[in-house]
Amino acid sequence: EVIFVLSPDGEVVFFFGGSKGARTINNAVIEILPELLKKKDLTIILSTGRGSNAEYRAYEDTLKLLKEKNIDQENNKNLILSEYFNNIDEIYSVSDIVVSRAGAGSVEELTSRKMQYEVIASFGEKLFTIPSEIGMIITISRDRMVVELVKDENINYIIDQIRQKKITIVSVKPIKISLEQSFIETVTENENERQS
Repeated sequence: EVIFVLSPDGEVVFFFGGSKGARTINNAVIEILPELLKKKDLTIILSTGRGSNAEYRAYEDTLKLLKEKNIDQENNKNLILSEYFNNIDEIYSVSDIVVSRAGAGSVEELTSRKMQYEVIASFGEKLFTIPSEIGMIITISRDRMVVELVKDENINYIIDQIRQKKITIVSVKPIKISLEQSFIETVTENENERQS
């Protein structure tokens, strides 16, 4: 299991070609990676896949392409690359955009994600936890918390708990990621760049 720390202020894009990997996705990511890594508030997570045959070894060939592009994976905190992530649910939960093959497993995993909420409040140094049967805290800072809840109505429990701790709430809003819209925007941007 890969453990990593993400900036609470940045955004995360997760590229995933399935457990065996997808050469097209891996190659495309490596091609655009130099531009993506210029964005200091963006973290790229790439799962290359474990696929290996006479023509293509997903992880090894992707590392080779990284080297050819002079990208130092070991010393780049904005790039997390692994053959496969066993904690894929955690990766999905921290990702703002997921680019994936449209395999049945990936589509099911992505569409069955729990609802996330962003809570803007003056947490300061106060500790705040929630029971695991309600959900989990994705990120928390002095003034912002993102929670993932088992049921939408559990947000009322979270609000009550925050108020009991005498923490001032500024706003509570659901986070809804339109995977279709994210994909269309990414493809459109890449096409526009190619035409330029």
